[in-house]
Amino acid sequence: MKTWKQALALVLALVMALSLVALPSFAEGEETGGGNGSPRVEYAGETGKNNGGLVMSKTVSQTSESEFLLTLEAYATGSTTTTTTKKPVDIVLVLDVSGSMDENLMNYTYNSVYNPKTNGRTDYYYQDENGQYQQAYYCDGEYGVWGSHHDAGWYTQDHQSWGSCQGESGRRLTPKTSASDTDTSRTQFYTRTEQDSGTKKIATLKTAVSTFIDSVAEKSPDSSIAIVKFAGNKRDTVGNDTYRDGGYTYNYSQIVKDLTTPK
Repeated sequence: MKTWKQALALVLALVMALSLVALPSFAEGEETGGGNGSPRVEYAGETGKNNGGLVMSKTVSQTSESEFLLTLEAYATGSTTTTTTKKPVDIVLVLDVSGSMDENLMNYTYNSVYNPKTNGRTDYYYQDENGQYQQAYYCDGEYGVWGSHHDAGWYTQDHQSWGSCQGESGRRLTPKTSASDTDTSRTQFYTRTEQDSGTKKIATLKTAVSTFIDSVAEKSPDSSIAIVKFAGNKRDTVGNDTYRDGGYTYNYSQIVKDLTTPK
């Protein structure tokens, strides 16, 4: 009995060992070939049925008398399709209708200058990393109640607050000296001239809002838009009300129109 159990254990161990050995296999219909032949099978779905563009292939090559190389491939063919789905959204427009909106819009022109004066009589500008014009600030280097000092010179706008130096804040600017100055560490300075456009800010705002609402109505008609005006005192009722104070008329800050589809 003991000998029989030992023999059975030996057979089971041999079966497990053989299961770990990779042997070449062929699908039905493949030719095994001889020598260094490379039988290849491609699967593209059942005959006469749409395979969805899926192709799978298997290649077996004999690399030596007892070794084989198995290569498996799977890829998709055809084109991809992108589907865009529009979902309605709720939009709230908060509009500035304070007294300054009754002023005319100004058109600004910026002109290159070199060797800017430091007497404080002329405002100079530079372009930030976003291409926006910002006012440059000249600091004599003194700040704080204790008479602290730093290097005098031109700085970015955030070096000061309400015209007062903020110490080491901001970035130092070195103006270009001429139109041929190619030193990239220097900054182009500008002066600014302004011209009255003759158009009030509130008129421009109304045109922009009207254009936006028309665009939403065309591209997303199921979306909803609410309009809120921002100005003086708050009022909780829906409307477009005003009030008098000190002989002047002011707009309330209030909801002008609740969420409504622009259809």
